[in-house]
Amino acid sequence: MHKIAKKIYQKVFKTNPKTPYKCSVCGFNNITFKPLPEKYFRQLDDSGFIHSIFLFETLNLFNYACSNCNAPDRDRLYALYFNEYFKDLDINNFKLLDIAPVNHLSEFLLQFLPKKNYRTADLYIDGVDDKIDLQNMNIYEDNSWDFVLCSHVLEHVEDDVKALSEIHRILKPQGKAILMVPINLGLAQSIEADQTKTYTDIERWKYFGQDDHQRLYSKEDFISRIESVGFRLKQLDLNYFGEEVFKTYGINKKSVLYIGEKI
Repeated sequence: MHKIAKKIYQKVFKTNPKTPYKCSVCGFNNITFKPLPEKYFRQLDDSGFIHSIFLFETLNLFNYACSNCNAPDRDRLYALYFNEYFKDLDINNFKLLDIAPVNHLSEFLLQFLPKKNYRTADLYIDGVDDKIDLQNMNIYEDNSWDFVLCSHVLEHVEDDVKALSEIHRILKPQGKAILMVPINLGLAQSIEADQTKTYTDIERWKYFGQDDHQRLYSKEDFISRIESVGFRLKQLDLNYFGEEVFKTYGINKKSVLYIGEKI
């Protein structure tokens, strides 16, 4: 069925068989990448975004989304990591919590994990297994998860350090977490929303890059917040994955995967 679907896709989208690009999420070869949607650029321009969009750390503006499954470059980066991570893993008792899940990545993870070992959670998304506030995950016991995937969620919560502390609490010793947020490399320190102020959507776009963000992170500050709750942090970049791998899977050279480990 997978081979038939691939042939149909290549015929409909007239995929060039010589295209060197691949997607680590859907597993298709000979794909193309779509740029970040124009509406996003227009929104930033209309709001007077005060930072450079070219200085975001893990964001490929021009090779953003897979033309087959629509996975953005950050999700392709996670899949590259998981493809290696799951190789020698005993999954029988392995439990992964996916916070604010996306369909293509859920489908990817369920290729490796039985459904009983994979759980989704979010405060607002419909259809998740658990409705939880990341800042107070009291439905989960201490030391109960082997892996937590938390991608582009922390910038939405008021107390991100509390949320990080909760992730650390529920992980088993030696448990790991993917911890990713929008990082602008032009910032010396993170820019925080004033919780006593009511912002318009335009103002949030202007200062934080999206209308529901509470902050825009600097690299040094994000690292400090992760480590402050007890995580040992690994930063997996071009040197870890390899330049050719980044090129093949449409990952920007500035991209970094943050892995927190509970010690």
